Amino acid sequence: MTQLLLDAVSANTTGSAVTIEDPEDKGFVAIQVDLDGATGTVSLQGRIDTTFAWTEFASLTADSIATYDRLPQMRAVLSGYTGPGDVSVGVAPL
Repeated sequence: MTQLLLDAVSANTTGSAVTIEDPEDKGFVAIQVDLDGATGTVSLQGRIDTTFAWTEFASLTADSIATYDRLPQMRAVLSGYTGPGDVSVGVAPL
Protein backbone atom coordinates (compact mmCIF):
# COMPACT_ATOMS: atom_id res chain seq x y z
CA MET A 1 0.00 0.00 0.00
CA THR A 2 1.47 3.32 -1.09
CA GLN A 3 1.19 6.29 1.25
CA LEU A 4 1.94 9.88 0.26
CA LEU A 5 4.39 12.00 2.21
CA LEU A 6 3.83 14.91 -0.21
CA ASP A 7 0.93 15.02 -2.68
CA ALA A 8 1.55 17.27 -5.72
CA VAL A 9 2.70 20.28 -3.68
CA SER A 10 3.82 23.46 -5.41
CA ALA A 11 5.40 25.46 -2.56
CA ASN A 12 7.92 24.94 0.22
CA THR A 13 6.16 22.81 2.81
CA THR A 14 6.54 20.34 5.66
CA GLY A 15 4.43 17.25 5.08
CA SER A 16 2.34 15.69 7.81
CA ALA A 17 3.68 12.84 9.90
CA VAL A 18 2.70 9.51 8.37
CA THR A 19 2.59 6.29 10.38
CA ILE A 20 3.97 3.72 8.01
CA GLU A 21 1.67 0.74 7.55
CA ASP A 22 3.66 -2.48 7.22
CA PRO A 23 1.27 -5.37 7.95
CA GLU A 24 3.89 -8.01 7.14
CA ASP A 25 6.53 -6.20 9.26
CA LYS A 26 9.26 -6.56 6.63
CA GLY A 27 11.14 -3.55 7.96
CA PHE A 28 11.98 -1.83 4.67
CA VAL A 29 10.24 0.73 2.48
CA ALA A 30 10.68 2.06 -1.03
CA ILE A 31 10.43 5.84 -1.31
CA GLN A 32 9.94 7.58 -4.64
CA VAL A 33 10.48 11.30 -5.18
CA ASP A 34 8.85 12.87 -8.26
CA LEU A 35 9.85 16.46 -9.11
CA ASP A 36 7.41 16.95 -12.00
CA GLY A 37 8.52 20.13 -13.76
CA ALA A 38 9.86 21.56 -10.52
CA THR A 39 13.16 21.86 -8.69
CA GLY A 40 13.84 21.81 -4.99
CA THR A 41 15.28 19.76 -2.16
CA VAL A 42 13.28 16.99 -0.51
CA SER A 43 14.39 16.13 3.00
CA LEU A 44 13.21 12.70 4.14
CA GLN A 45 12.81 12.56 7.90
CA GLY A 46 11.83 9.95 10.43
CA ARG A 47 11.45 9.26 14.12
CA ILE A 48 10.72 6.25 16.28
CA ASP A 49 8.14 7.94 18.52
CA THR A 50 6.38 11.28 18.88
CA THR A 51 8.60 12.08 21.88
CA PHE A 52 11.69 12.16 19.64
CA ALA A 53 12.82 14.93 17.29
CA TRP A 54 12.62 14.49 13.53
CA THR A 55 15.90 13.27 12.03
CA GLU A 56 16.86 13.64 8.37
CA PHE A 57 17.98 10.38 6.75
CA ALA A 58 18.14 11.54 3.11
CA SER A 59 18.23 14.77 1.09
CA LEU A 60 17.25 14.51 -2.58
CA THR A 61 17.25 17.03 -5.44
CA ALA A 62 16.21 14.83 -8.37
CA ASP A 63 13.64 12.18 -9.25
CA SER A 64 14.67 9.01 -7.46
CA ILE A 65 13.57 5.79 -5.86
CA ALA A 66 15.46 4.00 -3.11
CA THR A 67 15.04 1.51 -0.29
CA TYR A 68 15.32 2.59 3.35
CA ASP A 69 14.77 1.07 6.77
CA ARG A 70 11.16 1.56 7.84
CA LEU A 71 10.75 4.06 10.63
CA PRO A 72 7.49 4.17 12.58
CA GLN A 73 6.85 7.76 11.48
CA MET A 74 8.10 9.51 8.37
CA ARG A 75 7.59 12.85 6.65
CA ALA A 76 9.01 14.84 3.75
CA VAL A 77 10.02 18.49 3.76
CA LEU A 78 10.29 20.46 0.51
CA SER A 79 12.55 23.53 0.43
CA GLY A 80 14.01 25.69 -2.33
CA TYR A 81 10.95 25.08 -4.52
CA THR A 82 10.97 26.56 -8.02
CA GLY A 83 7.96 25.85 -10.25
CA PRO A 84 5.83 25.75 -12.19
CA GLY A 85 5.49 21.99 -11.59
CA ASP A 86 4.76 20.01 -8.46
CA VAL A 87 6.46 17.56 -6.13
CA SER A 88 5.15 14.23 -4.81
CA VAL A 89 6.77 11.72 -2.47
CA GLY A 90 5.37 8.22 -1.96
CA VAL A 91 6.35 5.43 0.38
CA ALA A 92 5.47 1.72 0.24
CA PRO A 93 6.57 -1.23 2.40
CA LEU A 94 8.58 -3.92 0.62
